[in-house]
Amino acid sequence: MDLTMAAPKAPALAHKPSQDATERRPHGAIWAQQGPALLLALVLGGQALPALANNFKLPYEVAAMRAMPVDPSVRPRPCPDLVNPPFQLQHGSRYKRGDGSISQVDPQLAAAEIEATRPVRQFNRIIADMASISLKAPQFATAAMECVVRHLDHWASGRAYLGENSNQGEYEKKWGSITYALAYIESRQAATPAQRTRIEAWLSRMGHDVHAFYSRPAIWGLNSRNNNHAYWAALSCAAVGMASNDQELFHWGMSRFVAALDDIDPSGHLPLELRRGPRALEYHAFALGPLLLLAAIAKANAVTVPAPGLAALHRLADSVRAGMLDPDVFTRLTGQKQTIVKPRPAEWAWAELALHIWPDSTLDRQIAKDRPYFHIWLGGDLSIRYANRPR
Repeated sequence: MDLTMAAPKAPALAHKPSQDATERRPHGAIWAQQGPALLLALVLGGQALPALANNFKLPYEVAAMRAMPVDPSVRPRPCPDLVNPPFQLQHGSRYKRGDGSISQVDPQLAAAEIEATRPVRQFNRIIADMASISLKAPQFATAAMECVVRHLDHWASGRAYLGENSNQGEYEKKWGSITYALAYIESRQAATPAQRTRIEAWLSRMGHDVHAFYSRPAIWGLNSRNNNHAYWAALSCAAVGMASNDQELFHWGMSRFVAALDDIDPSGHLPLELRRGPRALEYHAFALGPLLLLAAIAKANAVTVPAPGLAALHRLADSVRAGMLDPDVFTRLTGQKQTIVKPRPAEWAWAELALHIWPDSTLDRQIAKDRPYFHIWLGGDLSIRYANRPR
């Protein structure tokens, strides 16, 4: 691949310019102008990525999972009622303004966010639940896949998220699109040609919205659309690219993933997430999830990730693990007591992805008692997808 290739272009969208702080990282301007193209050339090493949607691979074998013996403990579940799709989301952040660490929750703002995103949370749960049922209960796979497709088609037809969103609304679009793309890939065989056309067009539009929102030079600074948000954006574009056969989006997601690995310092921490003060451990774990799934997707699709980058990702996973076992590690780093004092089982969900990449018998035993692990924005039931154990 030619190192001088132009960076991928996304359709112009009517987003308002960011009003966030614009302090840049040293490489910010270079990344905005040349980064995606240069990194993509280095990552692919001259390889051509898959040309057809069916050639993009998930990190697990869907057909093989559905050929496994039936789990009699799983009961049939009727397809839930359709949820009205929100054309636009205008809610704001739950965090108090003026707090440099962006770590203090305002109860009124949090309540407003919960109310504004109620249909989104309901819809996301339906999609993740039904997609997971289609994998762990082969006897109900057809009905579950049809349910996933029916709900996705309803939101695609209603043009969910495609209006003028607030920054928070754009974040919901980014996170949700990952859930929808992964579930659609798993359930696509149940869709009619007309449903495929509508769903894939909708996913592609959301993916290009995310691409445009995170490709602006002004965002590569210390603001709320950098750090972990950029990592989730990379995963959104990679997943949507796989689901809609959009190589431009997949390429951008992979190149942004490789760039993200440079954010990890020699001690295995993310400097911008350390600035979250009492939420530093929480946001390190939040940032780790999408990076691990991107690494798994890269491996499944023969995308070469530089060894130093993978080593950095391993350091990050180790630092999060250390913090989960002893949150005071992050208290000492930040000088502030962490919001995660005793991690809940769900806060170890990232470990299923880490074990998929780096087998570790100690970590495997450590998390085994609390399986299955579920993370809506990473696709649903991570244990059934990544633990690679017979049912």
